[in-house]
Amino acid sequence: MAFSNPFRPGSRSAIRASSPGRSGRGVPYTVVRVGFRRHLFDDLYHYLLISSWLKLFVIFTVVFVAVNVIFGELYLLEEGSLSGIRPGSRLDAFFFSVQTISTVGYGGMMPQTLYANVISTLEAFLGLIGFALAAGLIFAKFSRPTARILFSRAAVVGEWEGAPALMIRMANARLNQVVDARVSLHVLMDAPGPGGSTMRRFHDMKLVRDRTPVFALTWTAVHPLDAESPLHGFGPEDLERLHGQLFMTIIGTDESFMAEIHARRIFDPGDVAWNTRFCDVLTRAPEGHLRIDFTHFHDIQPLEPPE
Repeated sequence: MAFSNPFRPGSRSAIRASSPGRSGRGVPYTVVRVGFRRHLFDDLYHYLLISSWLKLFVIFTVVFVAVNVIFGELYLLEEGSLSGIRPGSRLDAFFFSVQTISTVGYGGMMPQTLYANVISTLEAFLGLIGFALAAGLIFAKFSRPTARILFSRAAVVGEWEGAPALMIRMANARLNQVVDARVSLHVLMDAPGPGGSTMRRFHDMKLVRDRTPVFALTWTAVHPLDAESPLHGFGPEDLERLHGQLFMTIIGTDESFMAEIHARRIFDPGDVAWNTRFCDVLTRAPEGHLRIDFTHFHDIQPLEPPE
């Protein structure tokens, strides 16, 4: 298999602007699961924990309203079971249910039959359990340590110390430090399998430096495209033809929470900019401290082809 040299003059390049290619958050090559059924209630806690705050608020609101509507209808099944409400009023029964499940009980409406007292007892019990579970879920979601790692939108292929290399830039978006940060880079590509089949295989990509004791500013991960690299001799057309994807993962300890955090970024073939370099963002101010210009964090510029 012959591969093109990405640095030869006249080779096809894929120069991107500051927002190249895909977002890298999804898999561009769709994988369809056949014969597998996943039900929402199989892992409801995990689904709610990873949902956005807006979605979680909407779910809680819908469930709260639906439960009170159901109990309001149950109170109306027996005529005269509640005192202080208008006869047959669904709105009054709904608000009585809200007061019961939240244990407010203003005293204007109250159950006056055995049936209504049994229903209100059941509702109060379910309300205590529901509010406890909701409070625990909100606390777990709010206190879960998350990584605020900023990845460059493009992975650039340029020169590093006179040799071709693939580089990805990262930055710590929080005003703290990530202790003992470790980064790994892998490429997933099509590969020939037995019987002429095609398989998707991961290949490890060695980095010049894969860990740092303190990650506070920026960090550029560098993978030399030497003879040991799985992308040695590759060009833009080769990565596209093999449906290649770059997977970068960073793991470290957040000094504020003293908990392990991790972040991941996926680069599709359109996210790789060939014959380019990152624009400088780290400068030293006249006062002596370092300054990061995030307005140019994703900017890249083309390189002149070598002689």
